[in-house]
Amino acid sequence: MKTKDVLLAEQLLQEHGFRLTPGRIAILLFLKKSKQPLSAIEIQNGMIHKVDKVTLYRALEDFSQSRIVAKINLQGSATYYEFIRADHHHHHIVCEQCGKLEDIENCNQTNIQKEILKYSKSFKIVNSHSLEFFGICKACCA
Repeated sequence: MKTKDVLLAEQLLQEHGFRLTPGRIAILLFLKKSKQPLSAIEIQNGMIHKVDKVTLYRALEDFSQSRIVAKINLQGSATYYEFIRADHHHHHIVCEQCGKLEDIENCNQTNIQKEILKYSKSFKIVNSHSLEFFGICKACCA
């Protein structure tokens, strides 16, 4: 019998027109359970159900384009991925010295998007946004 998480993953994949493959389901479930953004290597190394690199990168790109997963640039050499939760919009702050990552809540995205559009000469609609902050954490400042 399938778990509730597996059924929800399958439903999400079907809603976005993806075939239900064991690899896609496993990748989506792994990202959904993660508490922070992960690189493709971290995803591959952490998964119990192993998938090859081509499948992983293709699925991550497809999920990103379908807005199931967010691509996050943390100013490193790797791209990070995070499951998009409809009820949990947030951003990140990253320590430039030790790499500590923290979620930043309470983004008033409606006001930010209205403000951006007010200053834009060419755009009428904002579909999504990404905002990351970089600095030094308290531990590294001590």
